Amino acid sequence: MNPLTNWVSKSKREEQKTMYVVSIDRDKCDGCGACADACPAGILGMLDDGKADITGEAEECMGCETCVATCPNEAYTVTEM
Repeated sequence: MNPLTNWVSKSKREEQKTMYVVSIDRDKCDGCGACADACPAGILGMLDDGKADITGEAEECMGCETCVATCPNEAYTVTEM
């Protein structure tokens, strides 16, 4: 494969990557940790106060909405940018 073609293809994929933003309403969080356990990107975690928050690189959010589906308190929203 031509390295230049490979570079162009990779660049086009990066340009077309959909970005997502995950947000948490910490007032709704009861500290169950289901979101942190379920997040495939590993960007959610538990803080010292016992509540979940975004502890990793937020731009790594894949938009899968696993956090939304697993949170019993509807504390999460995922928005496409």
